[in-house]
Amino acid sequence: DGPNSNDVAVIEFTGRPFRNHDARPIYSSMEEVGETIWILGMGIHGQPDDFPNARACSDGDQDSNLREGYNTVEQANNGVLMYTMKPSSSSTSHSREAIAQDGDSGGPALIEVEGEWQLAGVNSGTDENNSCDWGSVDQYCRLSEHAEWIYKAMDDTVDDASRGIRHTTDLESGARNCCLHYLAVFALFITIVL
Repeated sequence: DGPNSNDVAVIEFTGRPFRNHDARPIYSSMEEVGETIWILGMGIHGQPDDFPNARACSDGDQDSNLREGYNTVEQANNGVLMYTMKPSSSSTSHSREAIAQDGDSGGPALIEVEGEWQLAGVNSGTDENNSCDWGSVDQYCRLSEHAEWIYKAMDDTVDDASRGIRHTTDLESGARNCCLHYLAVFALFITIVL
Protein backbone atom coordinates (compact mmCIF):
# COMPACT_ATOMS: atom_id res chain seq x y z
CA ASP A 1 0.00 0.00 0.00
CA GLY A 2 1.16 3.47 -0.80
CA PRO A 3 0.15 6.66 0.97
CA ASN A 4 -2.70 7.20 -1.53
CA SER A 5 -4.41 3.94 -0.48
CA ASN A 6 -3.71 2.21 -3.78
CA ASP A 7 -2.35 -1.29 -4.00
CA VAL A 8 0.27 -2.15 -6.56
CA ALA A 9 0.28 -5.75 -7.71
CA VAL A 10 2.95 -7.58 -9.67
CA ILE A 11 1.38 -10.43 -11.60
CA GLU A 12 3.17 -13.38 -13.18
CA PHE A 13 2.08 -14.51 -16.63
CA THR A 14 3.08 -17.59 -18.56
CA GLY A 15 4.05 -16.80 -22.12
CA ARG A 16 4.03 -13.34 -23.64
CA PRO A 17 0.80 -11.56 -22.65
CA PHE A 18 1.33 -8.32 -24.58
CA ARG A 19 1.38 -8.27 -28.38
CA ASN A 20 4.40 -6.48 -29.80
CA HIS A 21 5.28 -4.81 -26.50
CA ASP A 22 8.09 -5.38 -24.07
CA ALA A 23 7.88 -4.72 -20.36
CA ARG A 24 8.90 -1.19 -19.38
CA PRO A 25 11.27 -0.37 -16.53
CA ILE A 26 9.93 1.59 -13.57
CA TYR A 27 10.69 5.32 -13.49
CA SER A 28 12.32 5.64 -10.07
CA SER A 29 14.02 9.06 -9.93
CA MET A 30 11.07 10.76 -8.12
CA GLU A 31 11.50 13.89 -10.26
CA GLU A 32 8.25 13.64 -12.22
CA VAL A 33 7.04 17.25 -11.85
CA GLY A 34 7.38 19.09 -15.15
CA GLU A 35 7.94 15.89 -17.12
CA THR A 36 5.81 15.00 -20.14
CA ILE A 37 3.83 11.81 -19.64
CA TRP A 38 2.61 9.56 -22.44
CA ILE A 39 -0.87 8.32 -21.54
CA LEU A 40 -2.41 5.19 -23.06
CA GLY A 41 -5.88 3.77 -22.56
CA MET A 42 -8.90 2.08 -24.08
CA GLY A 43 -11.64 3.97 -22.26
CA ILE A 44 -14.20 6.59 -23.23
CA HIS A 45 -12.97 8.90 -25.96
CA GLY A 46 -13.67 12.43 -27.12
CA GLN A 47 -12.80 16.01 -26.29
CA PRO A 48 -14.55 18.00 -23.54
CA ASP A 49 -16.28 20.11 -26.20
CA ASP A 50 -17.81 16.91 -27.70
CA PHE A 51 -20.13 16.56 -24.69
CA PRO A 52 -23.08 18.82 -23.77
CA ASN A 53 -21.83 19.06 -20.17
CA ALA A 54 -18.98 17.75 -18.02
CA ARG A 55 -20.96 14.82 -16.60
CA ALA A 56 -22.15 13.60 -20.00
CA CYS A 57 -18.82 11.95 -20.82
CA SER A 58 -19.78 8.96 -18.68
CA ASP A 59 -22.15 8.09 -21.55
CA GLY A 60 -19.38 8.49 -24.15
CA ASP A 61 -18.31 5.90 -26.67
CA GLN A 62 -15.98 3.12 -25.62
CA ASP A 63 -14.85 0.96 -28.52
CA SER A 64 -11.80 -0.89 -27.10
CA ASN A 65 -9.36 0.95 -29.40
CA LEU A 66 -6.07 1.90 -27.83
CA ARG A 67 -5.60 5.68 -27.69
CA GLU A 68 -2.69 7.80 -26.64
CA GLY A 69 -1.90 11.38 -25.78
CA TYR A 70 0.35 13.52 -23.63
CA ASN A 71 0.21 15.76 -20.60
CA THR A 72 2.61 17.25 -18.05
CA VAL A 73 2.95 16.16 -14.41
CA GLU A 74 2.06 19.12 -12.17
CA GLN A 75 2.23 17.44 -8.75
CA ALA A 76 3.96 14.33 -7.46
CA ASN A 77 3.45 13.65 -3.79
CA ASN A 78 1.64 11.41 -1.32
CA GLY A 79 1.83 8.49 -3.74
CA VAL A 80 0.04 10.35 -6.56
CA LEU A 81 1.00 11.94 -9.90
CA MET A 82 -1.46 14.68 -10.89
CA TYR A 83 -2.02 16.66 -14.08
CA THR A 84 -4.71 18.92 -15.57
CA MET A 85 -6.60 18.74 -18.89
CA LYS A 86 -5.80 22.01 -20.66
CA PRO A 87 -7.52 23.39 -23.79
CA SER A 88 -5.49 23.77 -26.97
CA SER A 89 -5.56 27.56 -26.45
CA SER A 90 -3.39 27.12 -23.35
CA SER A 91 0.28 27.93 -23.86
CA THR A 92 1.21 24.82 -21.85
CA SER A 93 -1.00 22.26 -23.59
CA HIS A 94 0.35 19.50 -25.82
CA SER A 95 -0.73 19.13 -29.45
CA ARG A 96 -2.29 15.82 -28.38
CA GLU A 97 -3.38 16.84 -24.87
CA ALA A 98 -5.02 13.91 -23.07
CA ILE A 99 -6.56 12.87 -19.80
CA ALA A 100 -7.58 9.36 -18.74
CA GLN A 101 -11.30 8.53 -18.68
CA ASP A 102 -13.64 5.78 -17.51
CA GLY A 103 -12.25 2.50 -18.82
CA ASP A 104 -8.63 3.67 -18.65
CA SER A 105 -8.09 2.57 -15.04
CA GLY A 106 -4.90 0.59 -14.63
CA GLY A 107 -3.44 2.16 -17.77
CA PRO A 108 0.12 3.49 -17.87
CA ALA A 109 1.71 6.92 -17.75
CA LEU A 110 5.23 6.76 -19.16
CA ILE A 111 8.13 9.23 -18.96
CA GLU A 112 10.93 9.21 -21.53
CA VAL A 113 14.43 8.88 -20.09
CA GLU A 114 17.38 8.91 -22.50
CA GLY A 115 15.22 7.62 -25.35
CA GLU A 116 13.48 4.90 -23.32
CA TRP A 117 9.89 5.12 -22.09
CA GLN A 118 9.65 4.16 -18.40
CA LEU A 119 6.53 3.38 -16.38
CA ALA A 120 5.91 6.31 -14.02
CA GLY A 121 2.30 5.79 -13.03
CA VAL A 122 -0.81 3.63 -13.22
CA ASN A 123 -4.17 5.34 -13.64
CA SER A 124 -6.15 5.27 -10.43
CA GLY A 125 -8.88 7.77 -11.23
CA THR A 126 -9.87 11.12 -9.91
CA ASP A 127 -11.89 12.43 -7.02
CA GLU A 128 -13.69 14.97 -9.23
CA ASN A 129 -17.23 14.83 -10.55
CA ASN A 130 -16.30 16.59 -13.81
CA SER A 131 -13.63 14.24 -15.08
CA CYS A 132 -13.98 15.24 -18.72
CA ASP A 133 -14.07 19.01 -18.57
CA TRP A 134 -11.27 21.46 -19.31
CA GLY A 135 -9.39 21.94 -16.05
CA SER A 136 -10.13 18.43 -14.79
CA VAL A 137 -7.37 16.91 -12.69
CA ASP A 138 -6.41 13.26 -13.08
CA GLN A 139 -4.43 11.01 -10.75
CA TYR A 140 -2.01 8.17 -11.31
CA CYS A 141 -0.49 5.95 -8.65
CA ARG A 142 3.12 7.19 -8.38
CA LEU A 143 5.28 4.13 -9.02
CA SER A 144 8.57 5.76 -8.03
CA GLU A 145 7.35 5.47 -4.43
CA HIS A 146 6.83 1.73 -4.98
CA ALA A 147 9.87 1.05 -7.20
CA GLU A 148 12.00 -0.59 -4.51
CA TRP A 149 9.19 -2.98 -3.55
CA ILE A 150 8.34 -3.74 -7.20
CA TYR A 151 11.91 -4.70 -8.05
CA LYS A 152 12.18 -6.70 -4.83
CA ALA A 153 8.92 -8.50 -5.69
CA MET A 154 10.32 -9.39 -9.12
CA ASP A 155 13.62 -10.77 -7.74
CA ASP A 156 13.11 -14.53 -7.92
CA THR A 157 16.36 -15.16 -6.00
CA VAL A 158 14.65 -14.01 -2.77
CA ASP A 159 12.02 -16.13 -1.00
CA ASP A 160 8.38 -15.07 -1.39
CA ALA A 161 7.85 -14.06 2.25
CA SER A 162 10.84 -11.71 2.16
CA ARG A 163 9.53 -10.15 -1.06
CA GLY A 164 6.09 -9.46 0.42
CA ILE A 165 4.45 -11.89 -1.98
CA ARG A 166 1.11 -13.47 -1.13
CA HIS A 167 -0.33 -16.24 -3.27
CA THR A 168 -4.08 -16.61 -3.15
CA THR A 169 -6.90 -17.64 -5.38
CA ASP A 170 -9.58 -17.04 -2.76
CA LEU A 171 -10.86 -13.65 -3.90
CA GLU A 172 -14.32 -14.13 -2.36
CA SER A 173 -13.19 -14.12 1.28
CA GLY A 174 -10.44 -11.59 0.73
CA ALA A 175 -12.25 -8.91 -1.27
CA ARG A 176 -9.75 -6.28 -0.10
CA ASN A 177 -6.75 -8.42 -1.01
CA CYS A 178 -5.38 -8.61 -4.50
CA CYS A 179 -4.16 -11.88 -5.93
CA LEU A 180 -0.40 -11.26 -6.00
CA HIS A 181 2.19 -13.19 -7.90
CA TYR A 182 5.66 -12.24 -8.95
CA LEU A 183 7.01 -11.63 -12.38
CA ALA A 184 10.55 -11.78 -13.66
CA VAL A 185 10.15 -10.66 -17.27
CA PHE A 186 6.71 -9.13 -17.91
CA ALA A 187 5.06 -6.76 -15.48
CA LEU A 188 1.53 -5.49 -15.30
CA PHE A 189 0.85 -3.02 -12.53
CA ILE A 190 -2.71 -2.64 -11.35
CA THR A 191 -4.04 -0.20 -8.82
CA ILE A 192 -7.04 -1.02 -6.73
CA VAL A 193 -8.55 1.82 -4.75
CA LEU A 194 -9.39 0.52 -1.30
